[in-house]
Amino acid sequence: MQVADPQFLPLPALRRIAALVTAQAAKLERAKKLAAAEDLEERKKNAAAGTGPAARKRRRMEAKGKAKAGPALTPTSSAAPAVDEDLSGDEVEEATGVKAVAVEARKAVKPRKRGTIPFAQGEHVLLVGEGNFSYAASLLLMSPPVLTPHLLTATSYDSAQAVHDKYPDAKLHLDALVAAGATVLFGVDATALAKTPQLKGREFDRVVFNFPHTGQGITDQARNVRANQTLLLLFFRSVTPLLRQGLPSAPEVAKSKKGKGKKRRVDSDDEDNVPVVEDEDEDGGVLGLAGVTPAPPKTAGTVLITLRTALPYSLWSVPQLGTKGPLLAPSILPRPLPRGQQPTFKIKRSFEFDLRDYEGYEHRRTVGYVAGVSSRANEDLTLTARERGLKRREEKEAKEREEKEERMGTAAKGAIRTTEFELVPEKDEDDAYDDDVIKGVGDQGMRKWGGK
Repeated sequence: MQVADPQFLPLPALRRIAALVTAQAAKLERAKKLAAAEDLEERKKNAAAGTGPAARKRRRMEAKGKAKAGPALTPTSSAAPAVDEDLSGDEVEEATGVKAVAVEARKAVKPRKRGTIPFAQGEHVLLVGEGNFSYAASLLLMSPPVLTPHLLTATSYDSAQAVHDKYPDAKLHLDALVAAGATVLFGVDATALAKTPQLKGREFDRVVFNFPHTGQGITDQARNVRANQTLLLLFFRSVTPLLRQGLPSAPEVAKSKKGKGKKRRVDSDDEDNVPVVEDEDEDGGVLGLAGVTPAPPKTAGTVLITLRTALPYSLWSVPQLGTKGPLLAPSILPRPLPRGQQPTFKIKRSFEFDLRDYEGYEHRRTVGYVAGVSSRANEDLTLTARERGLKRREEKEAKEREEKEERMGTAAKGAIRTTEFELVPEKDEDDAYDDDVIKGVGDQGMRKWGGK
């Protein structure tokens, strides 16, 4: 078969042949690009996973280099991402970025160790001074659960209407609490808890007062400190009748030297140190060698106060207000002093309050007064325009200073701490008499009872 000379082909035929050749060339070019893209993707995967011929060759070279050079780092140290040598400059940069993103993703999904959460299931918990109730709602979101929802009571000093007016997001949190079975109370004064009808006769294992503040907007620092110290002293007095009666907290059990984190119990009455296998009976008692023993009594209830450690909050001296209350109350509380003795607490523990542990919690200020807009104590009538301007400027500067301290304090580690207090029971007259006899007046007390 003879092929016609292209010089003698008609023009339409030449055009059709040219179009076919162009289409075939374009198809071939697309196939080459697709193959190159697939090869690049495979190289990226190999570079990210550290596999492939080049990666294996590099690892062999690194092993030989380490064997010769000892502990010194080789040029292709493991600190740098593994990249295939056959890739171009742009491809190397892209592959390196892929591995860096993968490493960051693995770091991101690594679970963060949760801080101290001072609650346990089965405990009766009372929250005092809730603003928008976001803290109470955040406790319901924790996994694994940290408390029993129907044993949680969250209270607010404001009325229900005031809470909804001041905190538009409160409804969402309140609905979640009610749906979970928690108790929500409004109009509860932290300094008069025992007078609240819904709280009378109840006992709690944990009573929490987060970020207490009078919300009076006092700009004078000394007066502000005194007002908040008064709030806390009265709170300590008010919360005492609501704390569960029980044994003081037990000391920590000594850890075993051999096993890190493992605890062992040594029975001093068992001379042969024979291990005792214990099981619980249906009533919560313990089945041991001596038969059924009653379940241990509950420990005493505790009070938890969370506050920032920065100024001016550090001036409140919260630990001293709890542990040295009887000494400090007469000089701080207004006259006439309340009846009865100021209770004495001891510090059980203190730990960092990490905001990241409480998902959905958003702190809200107590004050409803807006500086520079509202007036108080008839200042519009009693102050001149110049005096009002100076006062507003002072309040603005104080607010800016407080916000700056808050930003700096929140960023610093340990800037927010929770202190847990345990009530020190008052000694009765017999205990006091026994102490006097033992301590005595020198050795006379011991000689009185036949001692040497």
